[in-house]
Amino acid sequence: MVRYGWLAAMVVGAASLALSAVPEDGPHVEVIGLYIMKPNPKHWQEGTIVTLKIEATDKQFVSLDENATKATAWTDDKGTNLAEKISDWLGMSLDVIKDKRTALFKISSEAVPAPGAREMILEATVGIKCGSEEKTVEQKDFALQVGSELTVGPAPMKVKTIGEGGGNDKMEVTLKGTTDPEAIKELVFLSADGKVIKAHVTESGWESRGQIEYTRTYALAEKVETVTVRVVYFTQMETLTVPLHLKVGVGF
Repeated sequence: MVRYGWLAAMVVGAASLALSAVPEDGPHVEVIGLYIMKPNPKHWQEGTIVTLKIEATDKQFVSLDENATKATAWTDDKGTNLAEKISDWLGMSLDVIKDKRTALFKISSEAVPAPGAREMILEATVGIKCGSEEKTVEQKDFALQVGSELTVGPAPMKVKTIGEGGGNDKMEVTLKGTTDPEAIKELVFLSADGKVIKAHVTESGWESRGQIEYTRTYALAEKVETVTVRVVYFTQMETLTVPLHLKVGVGF
């Protein structure tokens, strides 16, 4: 587990966001968003969301480590405890950008600062799972048909469904497995002549229907029956912990 010292940020006014005191040897952290929805006649969901951009040049982000992520305090200067109402639905989330070096962390509360509040103080620790030591393996002559088994890489999977694609996509392939595939950095489909078939993930997640399984659906730009599957994955995983101490000016 990799740890870094406290990061201090000051947000002056709801529309002015800035970061200071970032340790030189740690990830770069920037406050990029503050959303507050107070009680309103449209009955839109009330709440407060703070968004951070986290960047690291020497790490490849994979996912949020929920066990290492927590908010220890979130209050305003009027005594409102926003931490008590951290959203069960949104809560704390991490969106890893494609380059794996950048992630957006959001923390959400169903509470809002009290009238007259000038600032909020948020103390939290963000745990980010990171991968290293990449390895590439291939499985040739992989039939895109229900039941075909992908045996290479850290997470064996089977083809669950084959379907028609939409728009520019010619087909969809859904893979399933019981092992968490988060160590997989990239899964690539290659045609018979060795060229990469354009593909993108349309949905993924865990399902529980008698047996807990992970599914991931790929949309392919070509309709093919047999491919080579190239799996790039991390052989080493660690958790990067980033403690935060934020002072956020709400400007009410």
